[in-house]
Amino acid sequence: MNKLLPLFFIAALVSFILLLPTPTEEQPTSTSLRIKNASWFDGTKWQQSDLYINEGVIAHPDSAAETIDLTGKFIIPGLIDAHTHIWGDAPQQSLQFGVTSMVDLFSDSDVKVFNQRIKDIQQAQYADIFSAGILATSQGGHGTQFGVTVNTVNAPTEAAKFVVEQVDRGAQFIKIVYHHEANYGPFTSIDRATLQALIKAAHAQNKLALVHVSHLEAAKHAIAEGADGLVHMISDQDIDEEFIALAKQKKIFIIPTLAVIAAMNQGHQLTWLEPQLRLYNRLSEAQRQQLTQTFNVPFAKQNLLAIAMRNTQRLHQANVPLLAGSDAPNPGTLIGVSLHHELALLQQSGLSATATLQAATYGAALELSLPQRGRLHVGDRADLIVLGKDPATNIHHTQSIEQVMKNGRWIKLQSFNTKAPSIPITEFPIDAAGKVAASDFQFIATSDQMMSGNSSAALTFIQGKCAQPEILGVQISGDIKPGFAFPWSGAMLNFSRNFSASYDLSDFTSLSFNTAGNVGRYRLLIFSEHQQQPKMITFTVNEQCSKQTIEFAAHPNVNWEAVQGLAWVAGQEQSQFRLLIDTIKLNP
Repeated sequence: MNKLLPLFFIAALVSFILLLPTPTEEQPTSTSLRIKNASWFDGTKWQQSDLYINEGVIAHPDSAAETIDLTGKFIIPGLIDAHTHIWGDAPQQSLQFGVTSMVDLFSDSDVKVFNQRIKDIQQAQYADIFSAGILATSQGGHGTQFGVTVNTVNAPTEAAKFVVEQVDRGAQFIKIVYHHEANYGPFTSIDRATLQALIKAAHAQNKLALVHVSHLEAAKHAIAEGADGLVHMISDQDIDEEFIALAKQKKIFIIPTLAVIAAMNQGHQLTWLEPQLRLYNRLSEAQRQQLTQTFNVPFAKQNLLAIAMRNTQRLHQANVPLLAGSDAPNPGTLIGVSLHHELALLQQSGLSATATLQAATYGAALELSLPQRGRLHVGDRADLIVLGKDPATNIHHTQSIEQVMKNGRWIKLQSFNTKAPSIPITEFPIDAAGKVAASDFQFIATSDQMMSGNSSAALTFIQGKCAQPEILGVQISGDIKPGFAFPWSGAMLNFSRNFSASYDLSDFTSLSFNTAGNVGRYRLLIFSEHQQQPKMITFTVNEQCSKQTIEFAAHPNVNWEAVQGLAWVAGQEQSQFRLLIDTIKLNP
């Protein structure tokens, strides 16, 4: 999906804000196990026989060393999220929600590390990541706005070199961004000849070519040029018979990513997340709020979810393979969690519960050539989920997770409702080095240079213009320069190194601080645990001193119970600017 992500998402990536607890060591498991009295889905059909596991894989019946009775329980293969972006702790966190394999369709992660983990049947701390590495896009195209170094492809003659570079990095797929128009919203696009060259180059390296589209005409071009799969469901208009016939003739698959399309609709709600099931109760309130976030795509249709779901239904009826993918961690999504939302939307689009399960298990493994994943057949990896309720009757029951196994080992499931300690201070006196007295809190400069941008920030700690003489303030001098899609510059107050500590601010009613500087709108970013993007609150600065008060009750979407840091930043409205902040207080 073409996404114009806001500044706070970029800041989150910079600060590695995938802030979920790190899983502890997995529970010890016998290397040989027999599971009896459970109903289990093998990836294609339901079984009632005993299930055998040996040395991390599904095994033939034998004299198992340990037998466990799971009467009344339901077992499904570990889920496969066919569209994610890997940042931070995503490979660990997805396991907590039963997602044991993920397809990374654009990140600058070390793909070769992922490939080594895939081979390691002894490890049970990480989901298996099958990655495309860096995507293929044009100069100024979608994918260049995130600050990740992208070697763009601007002519057919550059296609083969790009593909070979990705394969050398370990890429298992080639991800291509294509639109049938030269400009789509704020982005450019490769042309059709370059699309064709990239697909041919991918096939020459025996790699699947997955094409990011959202318009019907672009999708037709991609299929005609030999794409193996389309990333995102068509959402600009209803598909026609020509498209369906072309998709069937070329035997392509589609990853609809309805969960992220839903996040583009205003009024996005959590009706899919069942309060009586375990998944809901393991999430913090802040995480639930994160799942209701929306983000605007001003050049997209307002009813794009309804269009995408109608198209999903028609393609399913035509037997075009559909794979479940969430496109997390975009706004309104969470790694691992949002695949369960995708399953609910697929069933709502007309897929049966069994067809929906196949889209996230063997169907995905088959179309994407993920060996030993998505099934519970002899020789396949023993990646599975134990459910308390039957997903064959209601796909929402995938949320009734009781146990998760990775490579034959049980994972310790965690609750994310732990309470942070109370913040140790209510006022923030700053010393000449930017440290806050009697705490580990520290002011540092921040700018989009962290994401290869050109903006800059410098801090000095001087007598506060708006405060008593003995109180120092933070003087920010900054330049906002083009070269990054969402430029920023400012000061960040870290509560701990690498955001490793959270503090509870919920006993207070507001945060206040004084400001003075160049006139304009600025932003306060609040970094909170379990929220993948910091929340953004705007305030207006004048040359004269003014007191800013942020009322907590006015911002219920902020997780005030687990705040990890604050940042005061300027954005693209400014060029050169000065901003003074002093007398920061928490008010009872």
